[in-house]
Amino acid sequence: MVAISSSWASVIEPAVSEPGLFAAVGHFRNGILLAGYTGELIAQLVAEVPLEHDLCCINPNRFWAW
Repeated sequence: MVAISSSWASVIEPAVSEPGLFAAVGHFRNGILLAGYTGELIAQLVAEVPLEHDLCCINPNRFWAW
């Protein structure tokens, strides 16, 4: 099974339904290459510190924002 989003971009976000749960999925074959940076982003989300980068391009809402 291969995990990839329809836009070929990862999805990284806090889960709306469960506080403290975060999703980082859809990296496809670049998962190992993006693991360090994904970990940094998740750590920033968990610590609730300002993010270094805007996550709009990897937010799952992009699939429904027409």
